Amino acid sequence: MREVAWIYSIPSLLYGLLYLGALILSFVFWRRHPKVCLLVFIGSLLNLVTIAGRFLLPFVWFQAFEDRHGFMFANVGMSLVSLCGSALLLAAIFTGRSDMPQHPYWPRRGDEALTDARREDEDWRRPPAPPSRPEPGSTGIQEH
Repeated sequence: MREVAWIYSIPSLLYGLLYLGALILSFVFWRRHPKVCLLVFIGSLLNLVTIAGRFLLPFVWFQAFEDRHGFMFANVGMSLVSLCGSALLLAAIFTGRSDMPQHPYWPRRGDEALTDARREDEDWRRPPAPPSRPEPGSTGIQEH
């Protein structure tokens, strides 16, 4: 039975790769979204520790102890740690949604004065306004 016990750990190893990828991505995007990446980092780290514990605990526990109740309590504890890690990952999805910058020419309601200030700070020129009506004898096509 112990010869095939590692086969049951393959799904845990795949989840470990998933959380390792999330951990790496949290480092990559840290400068852009620090709050979200901190939550993803801590959540992924908790889940990685849980997966490592679930992978190694049966091999170590049953060779050292015969107590099945202690093993049950250890699994419940790891489940709670994993639950906290998954809750942090879920919280990261909704963190910082209202902090996203608005496009400078799409003002929010009641924000017209700030929009004018933002327009002055832009580093590209706005295209000239089209003429209100074509001059007599013109084709109506603008030439720059």
